[in-house]
Amino acid sequence: MPQDMKAAEQEYILHLKNGEKVYYKPNWERATIIPEEDIAYKEKVDMLDSVIVLNRKCQLDCFFCRDGRGTVEVKDDITTDAEIEAILSNQKDTVSFEWGEPTLSREKLLKWVKFAKKNGIKDIILVTNAIVLHNKEYCQALIDAGVGLFNVNVQAYTDEQFVEIYQSNSQLLKLRNKWIQNLIDLWYGEHVRFNFVINKRNYNYLLNYALWVYKTFPQIFYIEMNFVKVLGKVIDAKNETMPSYPDIEENLKKMLKFCDKVGLKVIVEWVPLCYLKWYEHLNIDVFKHIKKDSTFFAEKEKSEKCKWCKLNNLCTGARLNYFSYYGEDDLKPVDYITKDEVIENYHKHIDEEFLFERYRK
Repeated sequence: MPQDMKAAEQEYILHLKNGEKVYYKPNWERATIIPEEDIAYKEKVDMLDSVIVLNRKCQLDCFFCRDGRGTVEVKDDITTDAEIEAILSNQKDTVSFEWGEPTLSREKLLKWVKFAKKNGIKDIILVTNAIVLHNKEYCQALIDAGVGLFNVNVQAYTDEQFVEIYQSNSQLLKLRNKWIQNLIDLWYGEHVRFNFVINKRNYNYLLNYALWVYKTFPQIFYIEMNFVKVLGKVIDAKNETMPSYPDIEENLKKMLKFCDKVGLKVIVEWVPLCYLKWYEHLNIDVFKHIKKDSTFFAEKEKSEKCKWCKLNNLCTGARLNYFSYYGEDDLKPVDYITKDEVIENYHKHIDEEFLFERYRK
């Protein structure tokens, strides 16, 4: 890194994601205007959430697809080989291969995973729909290459749900489950995370989903519950895709209660703490606060009400752009529990190493 750039690291943070350059100040306030001469010398690549995009194509057509293109292949905003090499040469913590379906770039994926492992990156994550994982040899090759966590998109467990959510042939459901089992058999599930995107078509069966996971794949590492992102098809469909926080609150807490009872590990992201009463410690914000990790904080927003909340310094608020759909009134100041009590619950219920450390090789 040039000396001029190194000296100015704290001036701006350059968020490189999917080919888009977004600049932030050190306090994560978005920098909208930066003098041209500053850009040349005052960039710092934010490697905290290094996302590598090998392609933008997929076999499924999820109605909430954040990429917005479903099964239609798009050629732009793919991370170039030079960009990938730069990321993997500088990053030492975490890298994620995602967007599109990385396994459709079979050899390229293996090449860069091996490169990442060779460079000493601790956490190599693969975000996948699991369709290509029918090939046990390829699964094993990815494991041997260095993938430490398979983040599998698992939104549906019945034929009807599969068609409604993925807008794809339901025959893939049984095959997908078989392929997930292949992966679990190789690693006993300890390196497999299910990613569930909460949206308007699935929030009513959260409890039944958790019950199905517990009965069918009890060995998995954990479930990550993500509130749908306002990108791609969600922007076009508006409120037809994204539920409100009041919509999901009751069903989400029923699910979390069940998971707590049976010992099924689960974390929640993009849902404010005021909608997780007595389960606040399961929100990723708490972990990040303890670890002093500000990754993705710029993708959230708060309302004026948050100033009066006892958990204001622990919670990062709502999904970015949520207010443009539902307004700010949904957020409600918490007064029944303190920040210290939530952190105490975290240490009491969460294995300190469970979220990111356990799957490291």
